[in-house]
Amino acid sequence: MHLGSKIENLQKMKNAGLPVPAFTVLPFSTLVPDTSHLHTSIDEVRDLSVPEQSRRLQDAVRSSVCTAIPVPEADGLYAVRSSCSAEDSAVHSFAGQFDTYLNVPASEVPDRVIDCVCSLFHENVLEYMRRNSLCLQELEMNVLVQKMVHSDVSGILFTANPQGLLNESVIIAGRGLGENVVADKIDTTSYYYNTTDRVYYYDGKEDLLDHDAVETLIALSETIRSLFGELLDIEFALEKGKIYILQARPITTLDSSRPLIFDNSNIVESYPGLTLPLTTSFVYSVYEGVFKSAAVRLLKNRRTLERLHPVLANTVGSVNGRIYYKISNWYEIIHCLPFHKKFMPIWQEMVGVQYKDAFTPGINLSPLLRACVYMHTIKELLRVPGNMQKLHEAFRETNAYVTNALAHPMTAKEIFKLYDRIEARILSNWGLTLLNDTYAFLFTGLLKARMKKKYPDGEARANQYVSGISDIESLKPIREMIRLARDKETLSPEAYAARRNDYIREFGDRSPEELKLESETFRTSPALLDKKIDEYTRDRAKLRQMAQSLQTQMPQIKEDMLTAFLRRRAATGILHREKSRLNRSRIFGLVREAVLRIGDLYVSQKIIDTRRDVFYLTMQELR
Repeated sequence: MHLGSKIENLQKMKNAGLPVPAFTVLPFSTLVPDTSHLHTSIDEVRDLSVPEQSRRLQDAVRSSVCTAIPVPEADGLYAVRSSCSAEDSAVHSFAGQFDTYLNVPASEVPDRVIDCVCSLFHENVLEYMRRNSLCLQELEMNVLVQKMVHSDVSGILFTANPQGLLNESVIIAGRGLGENVVADKIDTTSYYYNTTDRVYYYDGKEDLLDHDAVETLIALSETIRSLFGELLDIEFALEKGKIYILQARPITTLDSSRPLIFDNSNIVESYPGLTLPLTTSFVYSVYEGVFKSAAVRLLKNRRTLERLHPVLANTVGSVNGRIYYKISNWYEIIHCLPFHKKFMPIWQEMVGVQYKDAFTPGINLSPLLRACVYMHTIKELLRVPGNMQKLHEAFRETNAYVTNALAHPMTAKEIFKLYDRIEARILSNWGLTLLNDTYAFLFTGLLKARMKKKYPDGEARANQYVSGISDIESLKPIREMIRLARDKETLSPEAYAARRNDYIREFGDRSPEELKLESETFRTSPALLDKKIDEYTRDRAKLRQMAQSLQTQMPQIKEDMLTAFLRRRAATGILHREKSRLNRSRIFGLVREAVLRIGDLYVSQKIIDTRRDVFYLTMQELR
């Protein structure tokens, strides 16, 4: 027997020990034990007008409802709620079309129960049934009688921002009954809770929920998500400081085949916390350039590229000062790739995205174009090693040119010419790094599969080997810093200063938040490097131990010709990936240095107060 999602969800939450107000369920089969008269009436009124159908059928309900509806024993007020068997289904929604009664005295509960059952045949319900070709005989109205919560504050908690922000819960609270909040009849306060870093802020005239109440609601929502899924709309009420859960249902605004979904599961590592406008605008430009350059290489079809442009230009987004992936647009891009059905779940797992529901693409490639994409992809993958080497060389040339130019006085226009050179020479070709990641992923997977087949511990050996290759490049900055700290006491002040300057020139852009232009790095603030070196030199024994632990030992692999080939290809892809990551931090370092130089110029012209004010402008505003 289907009692409707409202009742069934409350029963699940009660069984899970959640604070649900006491309730009684009156099933339709109990309220209308004999449906023959009702079904006969439905057949008889088919040709009548909707208003006349509604009147006749509600009369039939009243004559069919059992007269022995129980009156609650306890005094007080009750909520009498309808719960239709078809309400909130995956296909049809009757939300708001059936009756609910609040503050009902115990003696009036039976009459309100009958009214709820009669709402099964309201004119708007009959019209909705007709438009959707639904069968009236299949509908059943169950009724929920629940102890009324006299709420001081009530509201709704969305476990994800209905605009598509997956790691932000939204709490909308108002004084009094929740129905007034839902109907937007009273002033409300909205709380935006970031579930990644557990930080929230509120927007409204007054702070209605203290910190403990907000944290308790979030904790309750996490339990409720374990029962019903991630994307929920939860009604709650607070009475004398105690929280009650009144209802939970899916967020219908996210129930779409092509939703706009934001997710920062992976990108939050590069852009934690708030990101200032200059970085945000630069990141938009970088991601557009990266995806556009990759798409040009794989599609080589102008019309399809034009159709994809809005998608390629919007792979990231900013909400409340935080940077997110626009996952829906990434899905659109991946759909254009070869073997996208196999690649999609691997990519979702690799990036750690939360929203994995079915996706309906907006752009479909013809069989001929898809075959061409397969051919272009194979050709580009074969060219990856050579093209990545050319990209590294282009970076070295551009890096040297821009660094030399910035060592001399320049106007703002001249500095922006340098920025345009970085875009034209480097960023417009950075899509190669996506192809190289695919290349590295492909041959690493084949190497692991080969070794797993040859050795009982083959996968572990391959993982160790792959990690060793990655460490060769990725640990260079920390390894060189430890060497500098170790050698400091044996070097003359002049020799140490030279080594220190060499380190800043080579690795000065590496920092925990290096991809945020507003971050301080060793290059912009050399005193940070001095502080780090001093920390290392305080404990010489620990310093020697760290230096020894960073010596990368490559595991030996017994190889046949195929294994050796796969190992070399995997190593090539991984080494290029690590080099491009270091070069990426240097690109951001060049842009950071350039905009700070513009900041100095604007301060001298009294356009801004301090050089770091530039980070509160977008790149276009700065230009």
